[in-house]
Order: sequence, then C-alpha cells, then structure tokens
Amino acid sequence: MIGIGAVLISIGSFHTARQALNNSEQTLKVGQRAYLRVVEVKYAGGELQIHLKNSGNTPAEIRPLALKVVAMGQTQFLELMDRSLHGEVQFNEVVRLSKRLALLSMRKDIAGKEEGWLNVACDKHHLSDWNGLPDKIVVAALLQYRDVFGEPHIVTWGWFMDKQQVTTELNHLSVELLLAPHFPSDVEITPAEHLGEITLQPTSPQR
Repeated sequence: MIGIGAVLISIGSFHTARQALNNSEQTLKVGQRAYLRVVEVKYAGGELQIHLKNSGNTPAEIRPLALKVVAMGQTQFLELMDRSLHGEVQFNEVVRLSKRLALLSMRKDIAGKEEGWLNVACDKHHLSDWNGLPDKIVVAALLQYRDVFGEPHIVTWGWFMDKQQVTTELNHLSVELLLAPHFPSDVEITPAEHLGEITLQPTSPQR
C-alpha cells in the first residue's frame, strides 16, 4: 500500500509539474509575442497603405494574401446599421451587398517595438471591383499575422472612404458586422469554422 501510495503521489507530482511548465510556457508566449495594431490607413494609386505598429517584444510575420477586405456603399451600410439595431439583419444580405477584395502583398516582418508601412497592391481584377463601388464606401479589413512561436493572430479595423480618400474610422461593432459573413471564426461569431485560404494568380499591380 505504501508503494502504491508513493506511485500515485509521484504521478500527481508529475502532472502538477507538467501543468506548471505548460503555464510557464504560455505566460512566456503571451509576454513575448507580437501585438500588431493599425495606426493609419491610406489609399493612393491603386495601393492600400497600412501603417502598423508592433507593441510586442518579438517580430510579427505578415504573409502574402494575409489581408482580407470587405467594402460596401455608405448608403447601404447606414441602412444596414439602422436595421441591425432592431435585430433584423441576415448575414446573407450583407454578403449580397458587399464586395470582398483579396489583396496581394509581399511578405513582411515588423520587429518588436517597431512600426512600418505595409503596402498592398490590388490585382487588376479586384481593382476593377473596387472601382465599381460608389464614391462613398465603408471598408472593413482583417489582417492575419504570425508570432515567433508560429501561432496565428488577427487585427481588424475599418474606415469610411470618400473618392478613394480615407476619412474617419469605423467602430468595432460595425467592423464585425461587415466581416462576420465572410470570416466568421475570426470575429468570434462561429468559432468552429475556419478561415479558408484565397487562391489568386498574381498580376502586375494597376497604377
């Protein structure tokens, strides 16, 4: 009995030590990982220019096709927001009114405690979709990045544009409303779903 008790105590101690190690590793990751945020957005010459800041201690890796954008005419968006206050919005309606633009970017790393510009060129096909929208539009975007531990993270934001000029920022609730039909897991609507990769044939950016 004494031997069995000693074995059980050893197993318990092992599990406790392992749990402590896992907690320690997780704490290290949280403390050292990259944390990106958007400082400013510009759009000029067929290129979306995003000013990013990494407040974390280690680099953030941004991969090609990591940026997903949803755009909607401002009038349609205001009507949508008005109905959403009464709980009458269906996500398929948002999909029907929106244009999803998959934007091509070169791989870029932003070091810890550093900032930089991510320049993203639309390919010709998607740029024509952008130009088909009204002058006044609302845009929501989702940017994926990885930390040095290989774990994926996202940052979301949105803004109003008038004749391809960024005017004001969009609040977080409005950003989620536009992104949810396209990327539900990333805005915590249906966590069981996964964001699929978009495949594009790269073309020369239209200037």
